[in-house]
Amino acid sequence: MSLKGAAAMNLVLIGPPGSGKGTIAKIIADNWNLEHVSAGDLLRAELRSDSELAGEIRDLMEQGQLVPDSVVTKLLANKIDELEQGRGMLLDGYPRNLSQADLLQELMESRKMELDHALHVMVPNDVIVERLSSRRVCTDCGATYSLSQYPPKEEGICDRCGGELALRDDDKPETVRERLNVFESETKPVLQYYEDKGLLVRYDNSGSLNHAAEKLKEIL
Repeated sequence: MSLKGAAAMNLVLIGPPGSGKGTIAKIIADNWNLEHVSAGDLLRAELRSDSELAGEIRDLMEQGQLVPDSVVTKLLANKIDELEQGRGMLLDGYPRNLSQADLLQELMESRKMELDHALHVMVPNDVIVERLSSRRVCTDCGATYSLSQYPPKEEGICDRCGGELALRDDDKPETVRERLNVFESETKPVLQYYEDKGLLVRYDNSGSLNHAAEKLKEIL
């Protein structure tokens, strides 16, 4: 079933690390013809430029400081202003806290835009820990494998280039649990924020992605 041609929407995508949020984002962006706007991608793209703002961001990062919410919002505003007329967007990785949620609300109101849904991608923590701790990444080409779902043909060896496969430090079980704790503390208030506005919808991504497009159409 194709969802292309459906009315344009503006969505916020919220999910913990390892929830499969990136895959869900691609399905939604492709099927609803939305612009996938990643806060992380916007920051990385800006840092590759020679702009004055990029210099400010580099200075902050070199000092070990977090990039202020106002700076990320400014990058987002620039991206929104570049959107094709009438095209919706899927916002990924923002807002992460209540301050950002308020800034996003103000930004969209200033552009006479409305948020249609905040989609919460849900996966039990134990499933996420298992998923990420079974992930292996090639130290040469960056190819990713899952020992439980799509393992390499030869244990510890990349199918693509023959490089060594390794467990990243941030995929170790104890690190994953800490990342999940941070997500829970920072993002839980954001979920309640959108719940109170009647915009929060939930998608259980703990199982197979088969027929994901159809399931997402039902809940959106």
